Amino acid sequence: MIKVSLLTPESSRDFEASAVFLPGTQGRFEVLPGHADIISTLDKGEIILRLSGGEEKHFPTEGGVMRLQKDTMTICAALS
Repeated sequence: MIKVSLLTPESSRDFEASAVFLPGTQGRFEVLPGHADIISTLDKGEIILRLSGGEEKHFPTEGGVMRLQKDTMTICAALS
């Protein structure tokens, strides 16, 4: 599982996800448990978190940044 903290100007929320789909500025990408550490800028699009039970959470975003370190992800984004 990936521990995800989603930080916005309005709130902060925590999730445990089996997969995260992100709109990177160089193209969409997927992060699975065990992914190499990464920092990326995010473009306008949709952040999708696939939770442990298969449920998906969708967050439309105007952009932001993300960091993954040892299966812990922090996303700072402006949601639309």
